[in-house]
Amino acid sequence: MALVLTPEFCVTITKGAPFTTKEEFKIGKAACTELEPALKAVFPNLVRVEAASSSGDAKVTLLPKFVDVVATMGVTAFSNREMTVILEWTVKDMSGNTVWLGTVQGSAKHHTGNMFNYKKNCMQIAEDSVKDAAAQSASKMAFAPELRKLAQ
Repeated sequence: MALVLTPEFCVTITKGAPFTTKEEFKIGKAACTELEPALKAVFPNLVRVEAASSSGDAKVTLLPKFVDVVATMGVTAFSNREMTVILEWTVKDMSGNTVWLGTVQGSAKHHTGNMFNYKKNCMQIAEDSVKDAAAQSASKMAFAPELRKLAQ
């Protein structure tokens, strides 16, 4: 199995609310850190590649794509904010045929923070929501009959 994490995917940055133009969430960096270990727990023969064309003789190619990222904004430093990351997975066989298509949602909650810890909290909420999406992906793929059959 080949997990395709392109350089473009790994540098994906999403902006926060329109009125907070300086807010950025590095969800691609978090995804490229979290996806491989989460999926390797389900598919031990998983290999990370940077392009679908680099998958070589892999029977199965896993292609993630960010569909949507939404973050609420807290009113005060102690307000909770929530982030939701939606990942779409396309799984292709050696012939390039799509054999499985799935969408997963990961989310996390953290305090908004003050001027001292706001950036750290932004990084933490992005990492945690992607980590949850990775865990949800692994779980959903582990129980997909099409993938279990292909992974054998």
